[in-house]
Amino acid sequence: MDGSSHYGFLYYDHEKAFLYYKHDNEESETLKPNEVESFSFYDSTKNHDRFFLSILYEDGENGGSGTERFYFFEIFHEFKDFAILGKIDPLHTETKTEYYMSAPNPSANQNMPRSSRQVTLKLQDETIYVFDKEGRIEPYLVVDWGEDFEIGKKRSRIIKEELLHEHLGSDLAILKKYAKENGLSFSKKDDFLEIMGHYKSLVSN
Repeated sequence: MDGSSHYGFLYYDHEKAFLYYKHDNEESETLKPNEVESFSFYDSTKNHDRFFLSILYEDGENGGSGTERFYFFEIFHEFKDFAILGKIDPLHTETKTEYYMSAPNPSANQNMPRSSRQVTLKLQDETIYVFDKEGRIEPYLVVDWGEDFEIGKKRSRIIKEELLHEHLGSDLAILKKYAKENGLSFSKKDDFLEIMGHYKSLVSN
Protein backbone atom coordinates (compact mmCIF):
# COMPACT_ATOMS: atom_id res chain seq x y z
CA MET A 1 0.00 0.00 0.00
CA ASP A 2 2.06 2.91 -1.34
CA GLY A 3 -0.73 5.48 -1.72
CA SER A 4 -0.81 5.30 -5.53
CA SER A 5 -4.10 5.12 -7.45
CA HIS A 6 -4.94 2.60 -10.18
CA TYR A 7 -7.85 2.30 -12.58
CA GLY A 8 -9.07 -0.81 -14.35
CA PHE A 9 -11.37 -3.81 -14.12
CA LEU A 10 -12.28 -4.81 -10.55
CA TYR A 11 -14.01 -7.88 -9.25
CA TYR A 12 -14.63 -8.19 -5.51
CA ASP A 13 -15.06 -11.80 -4.38
CA HIS A 14 -16.72 -11.47 -0.96
CA GLU A 15 -16.82 -15.25 -0.55
CA LYS A 16 -13.00 -15.33 -0.40
CA ALA A 17 -12.38 -11.70 0.64
CA PHE A 18 -10.14 -11.13 -2.40
CA LEU A 19 -10.05 -8.30 -4.90
CA TYR A 20 -9.21 -9.09 -8.53
CA TYR A 21 -7.73 -6.24 -10.51
CA LYS A 22 -6.77 -5.94 -14.18
CA HIS A 23 -5.51 -2.90 -16.08
CA ASP A 24 -5.70 -2.84 -19.90
CA ASN A 25 -3.84 -5.86 -21.30
CA GLU A 26 -1.88 -6.62 -18.16
CA GLU A 27 -2.30 -9.87 -16.29
CA SER A 28 -4.89 -9.80 -13.53
CA GLU A 29 -3.77 -9.51 -9.91
CA THR A 30 -5.30 -11.04 -6.82
CA LEU A 31 -5.12 -8.56 -3.96
CA LYS A 32 -5.70 -9.20 -0.27
CA PRO A 33 -6.90 -6.56 2.21
CA ASN A 34 -3.36 -5.89 3.46
CA GLU A 35 -2.34 -4.95 -0.09
CA VAL A 36 -5.05 -2.34 -0.71
CA GLU A 37 -5.90 0.92 1.05
CA SER A 38 -9.29 1.49 -0.58
CA PHE A 39 -11.25 0.75 -3.72
CA SER A 40 -14.54 1.68 -5.32
CA PHE A 41 -16.68 0.56 -8.23
CA TYR A 42 -20.09 1.13 -9.75
CA ASP A 43 -22.48 -1.69 -8.88
CA SER A 44 -24.99 -1.99 -11.73
CA THR A 45 -27.22 -4.30 -9.67
CA LYS A 46 -27.63 -1.62 -6.99
CA ASN A 47 -27.34 1.40 -9.33
CA HIS A 48 -24.79 3.26 -7.23
CA ASP A 49 -21.09 3.47 -6.44
CA ARG A 50 -19.72 1.35 -3.60
CA PHE A 51 -16.72 2.36 -1.51
CA PHE A 52 -14.46 0.09 0.54
CA LEU A 53 -11.60 0.62 3.00
CA SER A 54 -8.98 -1.81 4.22
CA ILE A 55 -8.81 -1.49 8.02
CA LEU A 56 -6.70 -3.25 10.64
CA TYR A 57 -9.17 -4.93 12.98
CA GLU A 58 -9.25 -7.65 15.61
CA ASP A 59 -12.21 -9.83 14.71
CA GLY A 60 -13.19 -11.84 17.75
CA GLU A 61 -16.95 -12.05 17.19
CA ASN A 62 -18.88 -14.70 15.23
CA GLY A 63 -16.27 -17.34 15.88
CA GLY A 64 -13.47 -15.16 14.57
CA SER A 65 -9.88 -15.94 15.41
CA GLY A 66 -9.38 -12.76 17.43
CA THR A 67 -6.23 -12.05 15.40
CA GLU A 68 -5.62 -8.46 14.32
CA ARG A 69 -5.34 -8.19 10.56
CA PHE A 70 -6.65 -6.18 7.61
CA TYR A 71 -10.24 -6.62 6.40
CA PHE A 72 -12.31 -5.02 3.64
CA PHE A 73 -15.05 -2.78 5.07
CA GLU A 74 -17.75 -1.21 2.95
CA ILE A 75 -18.72 2.38 3.77
CA PHE A 76 -22.51 2.67 3.92
CA HIS A 77 -23.02 6.05 5.59
CA GLU A 78 -20.67 8.75 6.87
CA PHE A 79 -21.60 11.32 9.50
CA LYS A 80 -19.73 13.99 11.42
CA ASP A 81 -18.65 11.82 14.36
CA PHE A 82 -19.14 8.26 13.12
CA ALA A 83 -19.71 6.07 10.09
CA ILE A 84 -21.69 2.91 9.36
CA LEU A 85 -19.52 0.17 7.87
CA GLY A 86 -20.11 -3.40 6.77
CA LYS A 87 -17.87 -6.46 6.53
CA ILE A 88 -18.67 -9.79 4.89
CA ASP A 89 -16.67 -12.70 6.27
CA PRO A 90 -15.25 -15.29 3.86
CA LEU A 91 -17.45 -18.27 3.10
CA HIS A 92 -16.77 -21.21 5.42
CA THR A 93 -18.13 -24.69 5.93
CA GLU A 94 -19.46 -26.39 9.01
CA THR A 95 -20.35 -30.02 9.56
CA LYS A 96 -23.28 -30.97 11.77
CA THR A 97 -25.15 -34.15 12.60
CA GLU A 98 -28.78 -34.43 11.53
CA TYR A 99 -31.12 -36.98 13.10
CA TYR A 100 -34.15 -38.36 11.34
CA MET A 101 -36.61 -41.23 11.68
CA SER A 102 -36.20 -44.13 9.25
CA ALA A 103 -39.11 -46.11 7.90
CA PRO A 104 -39.78 -49.17 10.10
CA ASN A 105 -39.91 -52.73 8.86
CA PRO A 106 -43.57 -53.81 9.33
CA SER A 107 -42.74 -57.53 9.11
CA ALA A 108 -40.27 -57.22 11.98
CA ASN A 109 -42.76 -55.35 14.17
CA GLN A 110 -40.15 -52.63 14.78
CA ASN A 111 -40.61 -49.17 16.21
CA MET A 112 -39.53 -46.35 13.94
CA PRO A 113 -35.70 -46.40 14.16
CA ARG A 114 -33.65 -43.22 14.57
CA SER A 115 -30.83 -42.61 12.11
CA SER A 116 -28.24 -39.87 11.65
CA ARG A 117 -26.15 -38.36 8.89
CA GLN A 118 -23.36 -35.79 8.57
CA VAL A 119 -24.28 -32.65 6.64
CA THR A 120 -21.79 -30.02 5.46
CA LEU A 121 -23.17 -26.47 5.32
CA LYS A 122 -21.85 -23.40 3.57
CA LEU A 123 -22.09 -20.44 5.95
CA GLN A 124 -21.36 -16.73 5.76
CA ASP A 125 -21.77 -13.83 8.17
CA GLU A 126 -22.13 -10.14 7.44
CA THR A 127 -21.62 -7.61 10.22
CA ILE A 128 -22.68 -3.96 10.37
CA TYR A 129 -20.37 -1.76 12.46
CA VAL A 130 -20.24 1.70 13.97
CA PHE A 131 -16.85 3.34 13.29
CA ASP A 132 -16.30 6.36 15.55
CA LYS A 133 -13.93 9.31 15.25
CA GLU A 134 -11.59 7.72 17.82
CA GLY A 135 -10.99 4.83 15.43
CA ARG A 136 -13.04 2.28 17.36
CA ILE A 137 -14.98 -0.25 15.30
CA GLU A 138 -17.83 -1.92 17.18
CA PRO A 139 -20.36 -4.44 15.83
CA TYR A 140 -24.01 -3.41 15.88
CA LEU A 141 -25.78 -6.03 13.76
CA VAL A 142 -24.90 -9.49 12.44
CA VAL A 143 -26.61 -11.14 9.46
CA ASP A 144 -26.24 -14.92 9.15
CA TRP A 145 -26.51 -16.64 5.79
CA GLY A 146 -26.51 -20.42 5.42
CA GLU A 147 -27.70 -23.35 3.34
CA ASP A 148 -29.69 -24.63 6.28
CA PHE A 149 -31.99 -21.63 5.99
CA GLU A 150 -34.82 -21.46 3.50
CA ILE A 151 -33.87 -20.17 0.07
CA GLY A 152 -33.47 -16.41 0.19
CA LYS A 153 -33.99 -16.33 3.93
CA LYS A 154 -31.51 -14.80 6.35
CA ARG A 155 -31.56 -14.11 10.05
CA SER A 156 -30.06 -11.18 11.88
CA ARG A 157 -29.47 -10.14 15.45
CA ILE A 158 -28.46 -6.91 17.16
CA ILE A 159 -25.15 -7.21 19.02
CA LYS A 160 -24.84 -3.86 20.76
CA GLU A 161 -28.00 -1.76 20.74
CA GLU A 162 -26.52 0.92 23.03
CA LEU A 163 -24.26 2.09 20.20
CA LEU A 164 -27.21 3.96 18.69
CA HIS A 165 -28.00 5.67 21.99
CA GLU A 166 -24.35 6.69 22.28
CA HIS A 167 -24.05 8.21 18.81
CA LEU A 168 -27.58 9.43 18.05
CA GLY A 169 -28.70 10.70 21.43
CA SER A 170 -32.16 12.28 21.35
CA ASP A 171 -32.30 11.85 17.55
CA LEU A 172 -32.82 8.12 18.09
CA ALA A 173 -36.44 8.77 19.12
CA ILE A 174 -37.01 10.57 15.81
CA LEU A 175 -35.60 7.61 13.89
CA LYS A 176 -37.66 5.11 15.87
CA LYS A 177 -40.79 7.05 14.95
CA TYR A 178 -39.71 7.13 11.28
CA ALA A 179 -39.06 3.36 11.36
CA LYS A 180 -42.46 2.63 12.90
CA GLU A 181 -44.32 4.82 10.40
CA ASN A 182 -42.57 3.10 7.49
CA GLY A 183 -42.60 -0.48 8.74
CA LEU A 184 -38.82 -0.65 9.14
CA SER A 185 -36.78 -2.61 11.67
CA PHE A 186 -33.45 -1.68 13.27
CA SER A 187 -32.62 -5.41 13.38
CA LYS A 188 -32.70 -5.91 9.59
CA LYS A 189 -29.73 -4.76 7.53
CA ASP A 190 -31.53 -3.16 4.59
CA ASP A 191 -34.08 -1.49 6.87
CA PHE A 192 -31.37 -0.21 9.20
CA LEU A 193 -29.39 1.28 6.31
CA GLU A 194 -32.55 2.96 5.03
CA ILE A 195 -33.18 4.41 8.49
CA MET A 196 -29.62 5.74 8.67
CA GLY A 197 -29.98 7.13 5.16
CA HIS A 198 -33.00 9.07 6.40
CA TYR A 199 -30.92 10.32 9.31
CA LYS A 200 -28.26 11.53 6.86
CA SER A 201 -30.90 13.55 5.00
CA LEU A 202 -31.99 15.13 8.29
CA VAL A 203 -28.54 16.17 9.51
CA SER A 204 -27.41 17.40 6.08
CA ASN A 205 -30.30 19.85 5.74
